[in-house]
Amino acid sequence: MKLFCYSDFRQHAFAEKYLLRSLARLNEYEVVYEKGECPSRFDGIPGGALWNKAEQILNFAVSARAQGETHFVWADNDVIFLKPTRNRLLYLLGDHDVAFQSANGYLCAGFFIAQLNQSFIDYWTAVVNKRECYEILGGTGDQHAADLLRKTAKVTLLPDDEFWTPCLSVQRFTESEMAAYVPNLPPSVLLVHMACVAWPHKITALDYLINL
Repeated sequence: MKLFCYSDFRQHAFAEKYLLRSLARLNEYEVVYEKGECPSRFDGIPGGALWNKAEQILNFAVSARAQGETHFVWADNDVIFLKPTRNRLLYLLGDHDVAFQSANGYLCAGFFIAQLNQSFIDYWTAVVNKRECYEILGGTGDQHAADLLRKTAKVTLLPDDEFWTPCLSVQRFTESEMAAYVPNLPPSVLLVHMACVAWPHKITALDYLINL
């Protein structure tokens, strides 16, 4: 099964140090990684990086489906794989169109598995075309669009103790608490998506995780 990821021209070293290194250790997926080498046509738009990512996901999905792939796994660059996930993801996806990571019960578009069917393609096309989610300052882009449109597809959420983010644990941290933050992982964790953690604390946490 293929896993897809993308970095823009500012994030190549970041993707290679964390996401791609963790994937290589497990050697579970055929990784399709694309490196953007120049600013995208969305640069200058408040949510331009997220809009570009959403379009890359659509391009990957359409191409993979045309090549006969039946499933699609997406991971942002701040995801660290700790244990095998493939079989568990397929089981949890079941007959849904897409299963997203959960962040405090909310949809998180930084990691998901989807069926490469027409329903998912139509859903993600609508996500890309939801312009207002990318053009407003402070908008959460593809994640916001995917959540607004979730009733147009069969969407489910992955268990957050296995596909974990620190969003709940850090949301009320002070700056000094954030500076000293070390992820407290649940025993059942399979991967960590270091969402909700700002720079430079994200790097500190990822350095800790990649060395587990």
